Amino acid sequence: MSAAVNQFLAHARTLALSAAERAGRPLVGVLGNEGGDMDSVVSALFTAMALERGLIPLASFQQSKPVYVPLLNFPEDDLPLRGDMLGLLESSSVDHRQFLSVSGPSGDALLRACDALVLVDHNKLRPSQLELQGRVVAIIDHHADEGLSADAAPREIRTCGSAASLVAALCGGGAACAESLPGANPLLLAPIVMDTMNFDPAMKKSTTIDEGAAAGILSVAADHTTLSAACKPLYDRLNAKKFDVSGLTIAQNLRRDFKAFSLRVGGDDGATVEVGVAAWLEPAEAVVDRHGAAAFARECREFAANGQGAGAAPLDGLMVMFAFGKGAGFQRQLAWVPTAAAAERRERARALMDGFVAHAEQR
Repeated sequence: MSAAVNQFLAHARTLALSAAERAGRPLVGVLGNEGGDMDSVVSALFTAMALERGLIPLASFQQSKPVYVPLLNFPEDDLPLRGDMLGLLESSSVDHRQFLSVSGPSGDALLRACDALVLVDHNKLRPSQLELQGRVVAIIDHHADEGLSADAAPREIRTCGSAASLVAALCGGGAACAESLPGANPLLLAPIVMDTMNFDPAMKKSTTIDEGAAAGILSVAADHTTLSAACKPLYDRLNAKKFDVSGLTIAQNLRRDFKAFSLRVGGDDGATVEVGVAAWLEPAEAVVDRHGAAAFARECREFAANGQGAGAAPLDGLMVMFAFGKGAGFQRQLAWVPTAAAAERRERARALMDGFVAHAEQR
């Protein structure tokens, strides 16, 4: 199982880095989102393998044989910061060093060398990549539809717990994945289990799409009670690794699961505000106790001021979302850290935060 996955990754890496090795074949990058969680990384990997094996037809390249390469949308050195992801790959004997990243100057050059892009776990490129949206030929995503790349085929954007579930559905279902794609159990199964919180109905994450995909991979009944019992050992093991972030620095925790957004405040005539959102898997009180409030605020401002990713603009503010607890005890806290910028930028950031609060109160 791991040998086949490693062979695919190594071969795709070699071809992606050498135009001579590709010998004229088109290069198609299968790109996860910049947050780079388990769902994003695994879905990009299995989408690339499914495309290469013809399990997912790509309308744009019916007459040619492209090279499909899964791409990380964050620095490859940050992959070990994702404890659940690293634990899954290591326990499956998958060599994470074979993944290629589009972050940094060399990574940006690799992204621009792609003749086409397949977006997985997002449907709109990050602001610094948005000029390449025209190269998007397929989308597989479970987030809100941004309305871009209308001609993409497939363009599979449906609400469910995990993008991996949609990958399985496009391959003909979980059972077909388990039969045709090496390592589907546990690799493709794991993000479905994690993103649905082990099919816990109280969390309202799981859908029939997720349950059907997981049931097919496992060859069990598609009900949350059966699935939860079957997947509990996997969930418990990976969840423990996911939430153990106490050994990471402030900067590492901010990078571990980060997304940037360009938002307009004040209508069509308003200003554009650059905002970052970082997920942190601990209570805010624990973070402040360990690092100190002043150090936390200082490093957040430095993180925001430096911008994240090739060509990324400095942030007007950084939102840190603390998420912790299990089951009915799951909680979220929010910290808003404006950058030490001019008064005008601070006013824009304050207006943006007021908008977030108003939206939350309406809901």
